[in-house]
Amino acid sequence: MASENGLRVHYAQCDESELMSFHVLFKVGQDSETPDEFEFCHLLEHLQAQLTSLRYPNAQDNIARLEGLGVSSNAYCSNTQTCYHSTFVAEHVDTVVDMYVNMLLHFRPDHSVLEQEVNSVLRELEENFVNDIYHEADQEINELVYKNHRRAHGPLASIANVGDFHKDKGKQDRLKAFRARHYAPQNCCIVIAGPRSAKRKTLGLLAPLAQWSNLDGGSQTSPWKYTAPPPMAMHVHNSKLQVDSVRVEFHWLLRVVYQGNGELRSKCSLLYRLLAGGLGGRLIRKLRSELGIVYAVHVTYYMDKVNPDLSSFGIELTCSHKDVRTVVPELLKTMAKPVSEAEWRRLETLVKSSYEGSRVPKHPEIVAENLTTPFLWEDKIETVRSRYERQLDLIRRRVPMIKLGKPTYIFAVSNNKKLRVPNAV
Repeated sequence: MASENGLRVHYAQCDESELMSFHVLFKVGQDSETPDEFEFCHLLEHLQAQLTSLRYPNAQDNIARLEGLGVSSNAYCSNTQTCYHSTFVAEHVDTVVDMYVNMLLHFRPDHSVLEQEVNSVLRELEENFVNDIYHEADQEINELVYKNHRRAHGPLASIANVGDFHKDKGKQDRLKAFRARHYAPQNCCIVIAGPRSAKRKTLGLLAPLAQWSNLDGGSQTSPWKYTAPPPMAMHVHNSKLQVDSVRVEFHWLLRVVYQGNGELRSKCSLLYRLLAGGLGGRLIRKLRSELGIVYAVHVTYYMDKVNPDLSSFGIELTCSHKDVRTVVPELLKTMAKPVSEAEWRRLETLVKSSYEGSRVPKHPEIVAENLTTPFLWEDKIETVRSRYERQLDLIRRRVPMIKLGKPTYIFAVSNNKKLRVPNAV
């Protein structure tokens, strides 16, 4: 269901439970921040999660009200999206949805908890990043890969920007302008999973959002222009890395050629199974079983919906210093091999086994979580089974795997000052 103002709402029926899960998502994340707005998305996540508004102005009262009803709430933000979600017994839908609707229409931060939330954000940055032994190495890598982009700016820049936020009226005004610019109905979707009996009532409670008007806001355009660097292979020295001196931690990023949201995601999933899917995965088999130089290989992929050039496919592994000059060429050579008929058959077996057990979970919270991202970015509801069906279709048609284009970045992180990494080109 879509309103004239651009807001989209989807209600998924889950009659096996009296629980309801309510998710509000925005197409805004930290990539939207200019240098004087660093961490604003994170701050807003903390403040709006308290559901304060003109009608419900007190954060502590709101938390007590929701906890008294047994409501479980949380929020998160990423580079490209922000989500607020609550799970509760459906009989409490009036209270919960009314608080969300008022927050969206008439948000007002509770200044009595502003310093508390600023300190909470600062602690998260320090604990999750600054105190991480990989922080300096990761920061150096990001500055090389994402030069002149938001992602090149680490937590220290964010800490400097928000440390005095609760005292700086100018920053508070900029936060208000940031919200007005990005948090708009055409930039938002709401996904609810709950019993059939509560559907009509819930949609009725959301009716006031049809009057939500911020038609000048809702920008999805990042202020940053990304230009990929040339291929590189380098050693990043990290003296704080507390590992055995003969080990190297690899961070390997491959930029992918964008070929459409759904198909690219499916191809990356198949490539993951091909390379590192169990002991039969191509890289596991080559580097562990045949050469005996690594224990495990981890493959990850990230699809950026706003800026496809920022999508990446990554491989992480650990090896000894003496094996680096063997591992890097083997990685590139093993990746470049065409998919054999035996590998296609193995992939089909792996996906079929997952497909047969892929019933959409019945718990409303999991149902809502499974539906949110496809609905937010692709304007459609996609189930777990439909994703496996698409993968099987690609396998049966023997569709070529994604083209791993340049640039290729290979970073070996270690506490050894003299390590040399073979060229990635």
